[in-house]
Amino acid sequence: MKKNVRFTCKPQEMDISQKTNWEIAATEYDIALKQFRHFSTLRRQDMLFVTTVQGVTLTIIGKNLLCMKATHIVLSCIAFAVILLGINSERRLSAYMDANAQRARIIEGQHGMSLLSGAHANIQSRKCMFSNTTVFKAFYSMLLIAWFVIWILNVV
Repeated sequence: MKKNVRFTCKPQEMDISQKTNWEIAATEYDIALKQFRHFSTLRRQDMLFVTTVQGVTLTIIGKNLLCMKATHIVLSCIAFAVILLGINSERRLSAYMDANAQRARIIEGQHGMSLLSGAHANIQSRKCMFSNTTVFKAFYSMLLIAWFVIWILNVV
């Protein structure tokens, strides 16, 4: 059974068109927040999947890491491709999340709300905090570099 979320606006009289605009904005806001949560979960699941594939690959290659056979090289190429897929997924989900958050902040500004805007301001005011977009890209980049180093060490 689906729950209906109701948002309240400033206590003022609204004519029919304002009420309709508010209902549309409230629906968009609710959808934007739900999609934001969903995309956030997908980003973490992607990261978990990519990390698991890397761990399984390294476990299978095991002691042959510095003297890989053809099958190990193929397996490492597959793991490398999974990292590239993870990077692409991260970039797309991050862009969708930014668009949803931007739209939600516009709606907040139009209706005197501040849930996302306040949270964003709070996070921006803190020191030594990095966005998940930056951290996730750095993580994927480190995995890519690790495979390049392993492949170079196998050639040398």
